Amino acid sequence: MTVPGARTPVYCTNPIAFAAPLDEGPPLLIDQASSATAFVELRRYADRGESLPPGWAVDADGQPTTDPRAAMRGALLAFGGARGANIALMVEVMAAGLGGANWALDAPSFLTGDRSPGAGLTVIAIAPALLAPDFPQRLRLQLDRLAALGVHIPGRRDAVAEIELPDALLAEIERAGAP
Repeated sequence: MTVPGARTPVYCTNPIAFAAPLDEGPPLLIDQASSATAFVELRRYADRGESLPPGWAVDADGQPTTDPRAAMRGALLAFGGARGANIALMVEVMAAGLGGANWALDAPSFLTGDRSPGAGLTVIAIAPALLAPDFPQRLRLQLDRLAALGVHIPGRRDAVAEIELPDALLAEIERAGAP
């Protein structure tokens, strides 16, 4: 991913993810890349023969492009201009810096070659009940208020999708989660 002012990729598209428990229903879940879109979206647009929205990517020469194939040879842009780029830098510092992984500038391409890009991950967990025992209920009520005002709440959907997993994979997941 690149940022305003740079012509080449400078950061990974490491996602920032967040989860918070509610007293009723599934937790609030947010998982998003710091780029304007995920790389897989470039492929989807290319497969459909559609143009990208402006502001998503640059070509190999660092010029803005709406051509998904040119974008795949270039770089994604950070979402939100310079402010989004600041968030991308924070995520890079946490994922690569704290985790001892490759900085994006040092990582081999994940599209070609036989080496892992060596991306990092940092997990920070906070037990909200230690700070505010009524947090799950307060958060649910706040999310309900926001939704009533028309605010999109990530993870909330009208329909629930069912995902079928192979029995062997389900058993492996259950074994991993067992105490």
